[in-house]
Amino acid sequence: MLPAYKTILCCHGFGTQATEVLRHAFGIAKCYDARVVIIHVLEPPNPQAQHMLDTYLPPEKFAEFREAAMQSVVTDIGVHVGEACGDACRSLLREVKVLEGRPADRVLQEAKDLGADLIVMGSHRHSTVGELLLGSTAHRVTQQSPVPVLLVRLTD
Repeated sequence: MLPAYKTILCCHGFGTQATEVLRHAFGIAKCYDARVVIIHVLEPPNPQAQHMLDTYLPPEKFAEFREAAMQSVVTDIGVHVGEACGDACRSLLREVKVLEGRPADRVLQEAKDLGADLIVMGSHRHSTVGELLLGSTAHRVTQQSPVPVLLVRLTD
């Protein structure tokens, strides 16, 4: 039986080649009449940064700034979708989400929650040693994902 993609999870990063990842996701979606869910994952502040925020910023102000920042990310992703493939792709876009947490964990969980058939994400070339020392979101997702993962090669 041939694969049938109905829900494609596209991981969006704000690098210079973000539109290339979107083009691949929407190109596949168009072929299969699938819907695309775009996510961007924000890592939580490290403990020192969180302590500074807690010390100098009232919780309600932090929540206000956080919400404004997340809305700004959603707006910027919408612009990138337009740059990637114009208005023709908007009918294939189901949702844009900004999530918080460890990127690989959130990508895998979101794919599971959505029942995604395919994950599309960008990947920079990393050496094996680099992955061992630093880790790689793309590497972890490809190793742990129960669904196919399309890695779009991003040049440095």
